[in-house]
Amino acid sequence: MGLREELKSAAAPRKPQKVQIEGIGLDLYVRTMTVGERDSWELSCLQSESGKVPKDFRSKYLCRTLCDSDGKRLWSDEEWQEIAGMDSGIVSALFDAASKHNKLSEADVVELAGEL
Repeated sequence: MGLREELKSAAAPRKPQKVQIEGIGLDLYVRTMTVGERDSWELSCLQSESGKVPKDFRSKYLCRTLCDSDGKRLWSDEEWQEIAGMDSGIVSALFDAASKHNKLSEADVVELAGEL
């Protein structure tokens, strides 16, 4: 196997990670975004008219990362409103888990938005 193939294998999206959220009793999973998906999400943040973190950026992020145990997404990009209507404590816990799994730091969010 050449270096190129080794890198592709090493950089393949990781298996979905099981997430335990206190009080809901569901087996939930978050997936790793591809670089293309991450770039698309970041571009949507940069295109915010206000220059600040776009409205519902957590919901839109979770649409791209919440999945079943096989890694199949639960929501499409266009279905973010369903997540936006959920309990903020649960959504925040899921966002934290998905951010950690995808190595999205608070500094990344600040950089994308210019400020929180």
